[in-house]
Formats: sequence, C-alpha cells, structure tokens
Amino acid sequence: MGKKKVKKKRWYRYVIQLIVVALIVTSIPLNGLAETAPPFTPSPNSEQSPEVEKKEEKELPDPHPDQLKKDKTRVQKNPTEIIEERTETEKVFDNNDGTYTKKVYTEPIHVEKDGKLEEVSLKLVEAPNEKIVTENTTLEPEFEKTTQDGKYVQFKVKDHTIQYKLMSANGEKGEVKPSPVTATHENNTVWYKGIFPNVDLKSTTFNENVKEDFVLREYTGHHIFTFALETDLTPSLQEDGSIDFQNEKKEKVFTLPKPYMNDSNVDQQSGEAVTSDAVRYNIEKKDEKTYTLTVTADPQWLQAPERKYPVYVDPSIEVDDFENAYASSAYPTVNYSGGKLWDAGQNAYTLKVGYYDGASGTNFSFIKPNVSDLKGAKIESATFHAYAVWHYYGNQPNGVWLDEVTGGWNVGGVNWNNKPGSNNIAQTDVGRGKWAQFNVTNTVKAWVDGARPNNGFKLHANGNGQSHWKKFIAAENGANAPYLEVKYSYAKPNTPRVQAYSNGSGSGSGHFNLQWDPVPGATEYKVAIFNGYDYEYISVGNVTSWTTKDKKIFPTPEEIAQGRYWIHDDGKGAEAPTNPGQIYKNAYQAGGPYGDYSGRSSYWFRIVAEYPFGESPLSDGVVPFIPLEQVKKPDGSAYINATDKETGYVTLKWDAVPAASGYKVWVYNGKDYEAFDVGDKTNWTTQNEKIWPTKDEIAKGQYLLHHDKKGAELAVDPSPVYKNSGGIYAGFKNYWFRVTAYSKVGHAESEISHEFVPKFAQDFGFTGMFDYWASVPVLNGKVNATNGNFIMSEKDITLSGRGPDVSVERTYNSQSKKVGLFGTGWSSGLEERILAEG
Repeated sequence: MGKKKVKKKRWYRYVIQLIVVALIVTSIPLNGLAETAPPFTPSPNSEQSPEVEKKEEKELPDPHPDQLKKDKTRVQKNPTEIIEERTETEKVFDNNDGTYTKKVYTEPIHVEKDGKLEEVSLKLVEAPNEKIVTENTTLEPEFEKTTQDGKYVQFKVKDHTIQYKLMSANGEKGEVKPSPVTATHENNTVWYKGIFPNVDLKSTTFNENVKEDFVLREYTGHHIFTFALETDLTPSLQEDGSIDFQNEKKEKVFTLPKPYMNDSNVDQQSGEAVTSDAVRYNIEKKDEKTYTLTVTADPQWLQAPERKYPVYVDPSIEVDDFENAYASSAYPTVNYSGGKLWDAGQNAYTLKVGYYDGASGTNFSFIKPNVSDLKGAKIESATFHAYAVWHYYGNQPNGVWLDEVTGGWNVGGVNWNNKPGSNNIAQTDVGRGKWAQFNVTNTVKAWVDGARPNNGFKLHANGNGQSHWKKFIAAENGANAPYLEVKYSYAKPNTPRVQAYSNGSGSGSGHFNLQWDPVPGATEYKVAIFNGYDYEYISVGNVTSWTTKDKKIFPTPEEIAQGRYWIHDDGKGAEAPTNPGQIYKNAYQAGGPYGDYSGRSSYWFRIVAEYPFGESPLSDGVVPFIPLEQVKKPDGSAYINATDKETGYVTLKWDAVPAASGYKVWVYNGKDYEAFDVGDKTNWTTQNEKIWPTKDEIAKGQYLLHHDKKGAELAVDPSPVYKNSGGIYAGFKNYWFRVTAYSKVGHAESEISHEFVPKFAQDFGFTGMFDYWASVPVLNGKVNATNGNFIMSEKDITLSGRGPDVSVERTYNSQSKKVGLFGTGWSSGLEERILAEG
C-alpha cells in the first residue's frame, strides 16, 4: 500500500514538473531559444539544388490572346463599334488591330433610352397614345394628330413641359381663330396645313430643338400670332429678344431664340435667303402656370413688293447651344449660335465661311470638339470633318482653311469684335455637297498631352473673296454635323512584379502579391489570370498593387476534381494551389484553345490599363511559381554504434511536401548549416554517409563536413568540431538537423524547417534499434529481436506559444536503467533540451 502511494506521488510530481516546464518553454520568444537553435545560415560548402529541368519536347509558349488571333482563319477586319463606350457625343470603334477610333461630335448623337445610350432618331412616328413623336431625341415633342381648340404640341425635357395652344392670328384684317386640321408628317417634319386661311404651321424636329414656322402663302392681313403656353417653368424676355424658361433653381431649361422671317427669294450664288429680324416676342403671365405668347412680324416687310412668297415666320424652341458658332464682320457685335444658325436658303443650320459681299461681310466659323477623355492615349491620327452644304462654285472645289484657335471663346458670346486669335494648321479643297477633311493629328496630340489648351478650330477662307464663299452644316442640324475622328491606342503597361508565397505547412496552397507601374491617364486596372482555357480579368480599381490572398478566387480541390478550371467571382473558392497543373488539364479537356498546359506548375499574370474609352494591350506576362511549403519539423533518433562507443548515427524522417522534387538535409557544423541532397525521399540516415570530420581533421582544426563519404561517422561528442568552427556553440554536445524541399520545375525552395535536435546518450547501452537489427512488431511498440528490448514511443502534448511549437515526445526501453522525468526506462526530448540548457 505504501509503495502505491509513493508511485502515485511520484507521478503527480512528474506531471506537475511537465506542466511547469512546458509553460516556461512556450513563453520564451524565438530569440530566447537562440542558444539551442542556431539561426539558419547556409554554408558555402552546401550541396546545391538541381537546376530546373529542361524538357526536350517542344515547350508550349507563354499563353497570350494574340496567338489565338493568329490562329483564327476569319479575323474581324472591319472596325466594330464598342457600344458600351458610347457617350452622348461620341462613338468608339475597335479597329481590331490594337487601335481605336473615336468620332467626337459637338452635339449629342446618342440619347438614353431604357437605361442605354441609343442612336438619336429624328424620325416622326405615331405613338400608342395617338400622338406623333420622334423616335429618340433629347427634346421630346408630342404633336396632336388633329388640332382641337388650337392645341397642337407639347415639348418635354428633364421632367419639364411646355404645352402650346395656338389662339389666334391678328392684323389689320381683324382676328381669326385656328381651324381644326389633321397633321401630316414625313421624316422629321410635321405639317398643319390650313391652320389659318393661307397659313400653314410647319414643325421640323431635331435632337434638341424644333424649328417652328408659320408658312404664309400670301399676305392675308394677319401678322400677329398668339399662343397660350402652359408650363411649370418661369419665362423671361431677354435683351436680345429671346425668351428663357427657367426652373425653380433659376436654371435654363428651354429657350425660344429671337424670331426672324425670310421669304423664298434664295440667291443662287450666295445660297442666302432674304431674311429680316423685324419679328418680336411678347409674353404675359395669365395665371400660375399659363402665359400668353405673342409673335409680331413687321407688316411692311411682309407687304413689300419685292417679297417672294411663301414667307416663313419663325418662333422656334431649343434646349441648349452646341459648341459651334460664327462671327461676321458685317454685324461685329452679333453672336451667331443656336437658333441664329438657321439658314432658310438651305433649310438647315449652317456655319458661314468667307466673304460673299458687303451684306454678308467676312465670316469665321468656330467649332470646339471635346478630347479631354483621351488623356493617356497615343494619338495615331486625327481628322476633322465638315460638310459643305453650299459652295459658290458649285461642284468646282477650291480652298478652305482650318486654324487652331489660340484664345478662349464662349459659344453664346463670341462675335467679330471679341473673336480669338488662331494659327493655321491645315487646308483642303471642297465643293458643294462634299466633306472637307483636315489632318489635325499634331494639334490633337498637343491637346491630349496637355502641351496646349483645347480652344477648338476656326474655318475660314484665308482672305479670299466671293469665289471661296461656303456654308457648312452646323451641329444643331444633326445630320452631316461636323465631327473629329481620332485614331488612337494605349501604351502597353510595364511587366508587373510579383512575389509568391506559400501559405505554410500542410496548406498545399499559396498566394501572390502583384505590383505594377502606374500608367498616365488610366482610370483603373484589371489583373488578367490564365486559367488554362483563357485569361480571366479581375477589375481591381485605380490601384497599382493587388493580392490574391484571402480572395478565394481559385477552384476548390473538390471543384478541381469535378473538372472546374474557371475562377470564382463570389469569394467562395480557395487559395491558389501550389501546382495548378490539374486546373490546366481540366481546361484542356474542356476544349481549351491554347493547348495542354497541365505539365506546367507556374501561373501567368498580366495587367490591363483601363481608360474612359478603351483599354491598353495586355502587359507582358509574369510567370511565378508558388514556393514549396515549409517541411514540417523532422523527427528521428540517435544511436550509438555498438562496436565504437565514440560514434553513432542519426535517422531522420519527415512528411512529404506537395510538388517537391527532392529534399535537402541541413546539418549544423558549429558555424553554419551544410546541405545534403538526399533526393526524392522522406527519410535519411547519416549511417555510412561518413559526413563528420575524421579525428585527424578535427585535430588539425577542421570543421567543414564531408560530402564525399570520406569522413567519419557522427561523433558522440560534436563539441570539438563546434569549437574548431569558431562559433558560440563550442560547449554543446547535441546536433541540429533541418530539412528543405526543392523543385526541378521552377518552384522556389521551401523555407527551412524547424530543427530536430538529437543527442547521443552515453549510458544508452544496447537499447534502441539499429537499421541492421531485426525487430518484431507487438502491441504499442516493437521488440528488438537481437536482445529482447521492448521499445515504445509516445507523443504526449504539443503547445503553441510566442516561439515555435513545442511537443513532448518520450521513448520507453525495457532494458534501460535510466530514471527519467517519466520514470525508469523513459527518455524524452524535453529532458534533452533541459540538459542542453544546463
């Protein structure tokens, strides 16, 4: 009974000692273990890892989309519009050769419809609500199919409306009321014929304006036309005779340009109609939302004997001015823009260029296209287009000149007196009904690069007279409007830089940190990742670094086993596998056009820079490998040779590492670690490797290990070698072993493992096992068939702390007389550490 109590107390004491020691050891930081774990420093005397194998068979090239384009038998030749790059005033085309073409207009050519930008369409069609409407315009008119009580149209824009109701025509012949008439329409023109006796009402629709005309077939004694306007806006008569309609924020929504009138006497050389501005507006408020609008034309001008009927009296409506205007020396303080560009002689909005006579004066036209969103682009070419609707010499072309404007100007304020300066940049010949085209490449380059401000272009006749008189279609007209055509490309980003990391022992995965140089003008970037089938693109924003860590974009092991190769965009995937070969194999089996990359262990990353209206070519690829993961701490045993009690050997074993081609065992020599390439196996012994210096070599001060098998077995006491090295471990009698994994296909060598620290026990005798001794497996261990020694090993506990993990392992030898921490016959690595520190 007393013996049992003693044993029980002894086991309590052992357990308490174990817990106390374990807590102390795990609380020591890594640098606190430096005495027992020499920092890893590779020795120049180490065996080098094998070079990456060069396969004799033809290697597949690094995958790039260009190689697919070369393989296609039907390559798209013609430029194709990139619909998603549309803006209100621009179209972008992919030329399918690495360049883009942008057409820049000064008026909207697209209008949002159902959330998408669609082509402007001025065509009038009948709507389900029995109205006549335009197919797709910013200003939305709704014409009545039949007028009732003079009501004939409603204009809508930006959630605001103006309802027009024609009330009467007045003059010296008294007042007449409008007749109910049925509308007729063709293309973009609607007629209410006979709305008054010998007076028609004509409306021509454009995107942001409607040209309204009273068409007087003859003078009937009526020159005052009255409308009732119903609107949620507030009108105000301006000094120039126009009327602005403003919202509650005092923002202009609609404008009725100052009215004018013209007859049908069109000069066949100048293309000018006889025009008068002797027409005026008057507007009066009737109630909260109703106003009376009066249009009064000069009756004397209408009755002049030289009048040629029909006469057109204009009360038009418009939304906004476009970036074009002209200035005339004949009227040096007058601004010609917006509604004032209407040319009755051409039935179009025009820009006048040159000199016809004293009445026309000399005319300069100004146009300013916007190229600000091309910043960062490489301009290949740029051409300015303008359509000559009229030319004095008809179909006999002659010169027109284009200047770069050097000063600022405002479309609604420029006139002859304040016109900006300019420098000539181009000249071409053009005839009536033809496009004038000007090479403006250098100018647009300067604008885009910021070398000069964009003040637009000026069209002029270079001082030539009547023979060079021309008219060009203005932006307000929509059809045949001037535009700038720019062919451009973007520079290829520099090759990104990448660092690859293993996610640690047992993970079978890793991650990549990418960095790249910023690209001027880029608004965001995409990372392109090859999946074996094609590149997949991940938008990463306007940044110059990105990581795959924790993004969970790669297929999971289960998905890979089921054939998946494409990446995740939902964050429900996995980290990058150390070897993506099976992913590539899945892609190839799914019909991947690049070929079979399953034999490759690398990844491919490229960068694409995104711009407002295009993207750069793919950067050159960077081809990283995930480093092999760290080998788990090796395990093993130390044995004293039976025939030579002064030497012994160590056996090591470790877990395999995914994608490893082989392993190196690193042995400490007192100063640094020397590597021994042990090949593709996960165990090794120093027995018969003769790596330790011989007694003679030790006596001569040598400490470097042998790699030629001409040394000696390990010494039971290695301290003399440590002393020879000049290191700080001269008094230590244990060994330090570590392991790394290497690859022959490109993976970086693994991080060094934690150390295995064996020590030869002097009183070990014939316990333990030698490789050449037979053993018999029994329950919980094995029996040495040579001497009957029973051997059992246990791992009791693993604790994590601020330093490396600490595990407590113990071995029992039935023939051992040693009394250890766990009792007679037991020895442990914990006791060896305590001894070493003591």
